[in-house]
Amino acid sequence: MRASGRRGSRTGIPALPRCHRLLKCLKPRGKDYPEEPNALGEHIKRRRLDLGLRQRDVAADLGVRFVTLCGWETGRATPETRYIPAIERFLGYCLYDPIWTFGERLRAAREAQGLSRARLSKMAGLDPATVARAEADVRRLARRSVSRLRQALFGRP
Repeated sequence: MRASGRRGSRTGIPALPRCHRLLKCLKPRGKDYPEEPNALGEHIKRRRLDLGLRQRDVAADLGVRFVTLCGWETGRATPETRYIPAIERFLGYCLYDPIWTFGERLRAAREAQGLSRARLSKMAGLDPATVARAEADVRRLARRSVSRLRQALFGRP
């Protein structure tokens, strides 16, 4: 017969001593977590998930609308140049790999400062097509043009 005469009593099961250890583990990542991000949106999404932030909070920090950030994260849209500095501050690192050509360095510096090609061409006193050719490394530029671009972006000739 059971103890106390109640049905379902568990007096026959031995009790374990109280354990004073707290077990902790990381929450498993979702299947949509970008393990190896390739696109800019994947970098943003990974950083946001690592920090445990909502899309609305990150969008407010970057100065964009919620739907804009969703478009970046899903790859349906790319951010405008003016948002690159804020994105790099949020990520905590530069988006570009080591760069070797003058055109690639020029483009990276221009985007890091949030400048458009038209704005940079005005600052340097050059034609926008010259800036586009310089970034594309299409042909060799005149020394005067290179000097003006370096002065406008880097503060040195």
